[in-house]
Amino acid sequence: MARNSRTIMTTRRFPVLDLAVAGLAGGSVAFALFAMPAGLFSRLIELSHLPSLVSAAEPPLGATARLAAVGAGGVFAFLCVYLLMRALDRPAKPIVRPARAPEPLEELREEAVPRLRRADSHPDAPARRPIFAARDFGEVETVEPEPVEEYFTSPHEAEPEPLPQSIFGATEEEPAASEPEAPKAWTPIPEPEPEPAPPAPEPSNDPAAEGAIPELLARLEGGLKKRGQALPPPPQLEPVSEEPTAGHSLRSALRDLQKMAGGAAG
Repeated sequence: MARNSRTIMTTRRFPVLDLAVAGLAGGSVAFALFAMPAGLFSRLIELSHLPSLVSAAEPPLGATARLAAVGAGGVFAFLCVYLLMRALDRPAKPIVRPARAPEPLEELREEAVPRLRRADSHPDAPARRPIFAARDFGEVETVEPEPVEEYFTSPHEAEPEPLPQSIFGATEEEPAASEPEAPKAWTPIPEPEPEPAPPAPEPSNDPAAEGAIPELLARLEGGLKKRGQALPPPPQLEPVSEEPTAGHSLRSALRDLQKMAGGAAG
């Protein structure tokens, strides 16, 4: 019976936790009484009917009465919470439940009928027993694999065939590597001398080129004279400071060219 039974017990908590919870509750009550306003504290003492039992508890209350109430309230809250925690911390009696013997697998299969709710069950359509492949369809036939013929029937066939001879003929064997030759003496290579740059072309003293400039000047002067004759006389206007016109710029350019031509001729 000892093997087929199991014991259910609850573990006991450490008492330090009970003391900590009770101390927290007592400290909270004591702090609330100490920080309470004087009017609310007097009203609370009157509601507790303590002045009818102790004449010294009648308001107005001083600091001594408040400290006494703080100590009494903290101790009372500590004791109440501690006793409550100890009551909840009592060890439970062991409960011994007899273990059920395991039922045979065949009986479970026979009785394995799905359970239906009372609202879903119907006398004309009872729940069906599930289908088991081993019982309803019979045992599965085992199919033996077909024998596979061995590829190598004799030891001669297992030997690898020789590779076909290359069409390029037998390759010559490379000679063995000889000892490395001693390095040759290093001789410096002379640097090539840079080629001299070609001389700049000298200015030509061709008289034809010098005579072309006076001809151009003469043609330019003739064009300016014809242009001045073709233009109508300018109207008489008031003298106004104007910017140099195109004719003035042409005349200045002509004078510059004449100076250049005179310098070249000299």
